[in-house]
Amino acid sequence: MEENSDQILADLAKRQRYSRGPKRIDGILSELMTRRGYARVFSNNKLLEAWSEAVPASLAGQTYPGKLSRGLLEVAVENSAVLQELAFSKQQIIAELNGLLDGQRIRDIRFRVSPLDR
Repeated sequence: MEENSDQILADLAKRQRYSRGPKRIDGILSELMTRRGYARVFSNNKLLEAWSEAVPASLAGQTYPGKLSRGLLEVAVENSAVLQELAFSKQQIIAELNGLLDGQRIRDIRFRVSPLDR
């Protein structure tokens, strides 16, 4: 009878979908970073740093990069003169940003005249 119960327990262990062993620390940290949004904050800070390097200093203070979604970067600009100036150098800015950012690819930039949220 004991042999039969050992066989039943072994069979149940094979059928169990989830292992009950300890979780890996990298999985726990990855889940935590996703839940709390730390990766997004870190990514946004890198984007701000890259933006200040890629855009001329005279224009960087009058702009603020917003969200980056599917390769489209939205940028708020202070006035239409700044927008026009940035539009002329858009391709150069995209190339510099792609060189500075790891893992994020920018394919286009959309400039909008709006109040800057800093």
